[in-house]
Amino acid sequence: MTTEEESHIIRTTGSRLGKGIALILIIMAIAGGLHFGLGDFWHKYPPMNQVAKAGTTGSATPAPTPASVPAGESRTFTFIFKEESPTKLHFEVDGQINPDIEVYVGDSITINVRNDGKMPHSFGIVSDPANVNSVVFNAAVGSSTQFLLANQEGSVTFKPDKPGEYYYICLVPGHADLGMKGKFIVE
Repeated sequence: MTTEEESHIIRTTGSRLGKGIALILIIMAIAGGLHFGLGDFWHKYPPMNQVAKAGTTGSATPAPTPASVPAGESRTFTFIFKEESPTKLHFEVDGQINPDIEVYVGDSITINVRNDGKMPHSFGIVSDPANVNSVVFNAAVGSSTQFLLANQEGSVTFKPDKPGEYYYICLVPGHADLGMKGKFIVE
């Protein structure tokens, strides 16, 4: 190689290298600030294996006390997460797709859920199907950030203490809009 030929090696200057390192350090500082600033948010939900066993959501809403809810019937439902396609989802309960579930105030309700799909899912009874954080009766398995993966199961037992029309939904954002929702009626 002669001195007159142009080199094929791309070189940079010291100031460009310094600016690149400074940019990386700034990004790391921002990420560290977010991590420590939102640390309570990242860690406020228990691990999924504890949620599925205990049937808790980490919600601040306390479960009704047995003395405040009249004794009723024990009822058990099994919800299966089903996926016809990535944009067509539903629950299956006793062979029916998203049936209306009717119970009474004071009934002891046990809901078993099983993820037969490939996507992550979670279950909750909510007052507003558009708001995954409106869980009522502390009735959820998982949350909008803690999921049941394929072939995982979970359950929750609760006593509804207030009549009304509620909804059971998949708490994963967007899944209720794709069909994973139904009415949960408390009389």
